[in-house]
Amino acid sequence: MNGTKLIECPHCRSFATIREKPQYNSVDCWNCSMCFCLGCSNRPHFPLTCEQFAIWMEKFEHQRYLELSRTDPNSVFMCQCGNILHHSNKTWKVSCRACGTKYNWKLHSKFDDERIKCTNFADEYTPNYIAAEYSDICLPVYEMRFDANFFYDLKQHLKSSSVLNSGLLISNFKLALHLIELGFAWLYLTKAQKPDEWTTLKTLLSQLQSLVDSITTAVRNGLPVVNANQKAAELKKLVGIIMNELSNVHI
Repeated sequence: MNGTKLIECPHCRSFATIREKPQYNSVDCWNCSMCFCLGCSNRPHFPLTCEQFAIWMEKFEHQRYLELSRTDPNSVFMCQCGNILHHSNKTWKVSCRACGTKYNWKLHSKFDDERIKCTNFADEYTPNYIAAEYSDICLPVYEMRFDANFFYDLKQHLKSSSVLNSGLLISNFKLALHLIELGFAWLYLTKAQKPDEWTTLKTLLSQLQSLVDSITTAVRNGLPVVNANQKAAELKKLVGIIMNELSNVHI
């Protein structure tokens, strides 16, 4: 990248200039602090390319809705236009974001024409969009990444622990969740080709997942994080190793 480039934040529409291509191709908006990818304006998605991220997210969203429909079959339906409708049943009206059709959620029919129905999104025979080996890891990690209550609990939990630098642990923990979610997505998307680093990265990401799970379990059960400083050091080390490995395959 040569010279200065003008960029626009996709969230608040403010403008800024950059002189060099940022590492991992993502930036923080100076105005609203949102992070986004320069290539596709989506959330940062290293180590996936923009094309890989688009493929992954289409499958991922369908898998999320499939899991929701398995838990509560009445929460997910298909609009007549083919768009997916998700509703919590707290109200009886829902509008399709794609075509604007308004449905009576209790009757699952269009307001001004009861002959038009929204249809079931899935049934007990609907197969996974993403193999369970990957979706069972990526879905809960995704939910945790954007769970403000969990991170509040984590901060409070660490205040009463003997961790030397809780801020650094939390920062590495958040980065670890990003790497687990999108690292396993990369494993899924490249499993047919299996680059040279594939097996090594699967082992490293599995180790990182186990470490994160041990911390998460302690926090959610209100228990002390056993060997907290040792785990903080292991977390930092593993995150660094995985970032380096993924940077090599992302070039």
